[in-house]
Amino acid sequence: MKEYYERKRKEGKAYGVVLNAVKFKLVGRMFAVVKRGTPFVELMTYKK
Repeated sequence: MKEYYERKRKEGKAYGVVLNAVKFKLVGRMFAVVKRGTPFVELMTYKK
């Protein structure tokens, strides 16, 4: 998440916009963990 945050900030995005994007990603991951009943495993690596 830190890399994602830093990449978006370097793109010139405002602090609040980036913070909301990070929150949205985290909520989506938490929902998936609860729905599936399994621990979070990051399967994809993103271009840095």
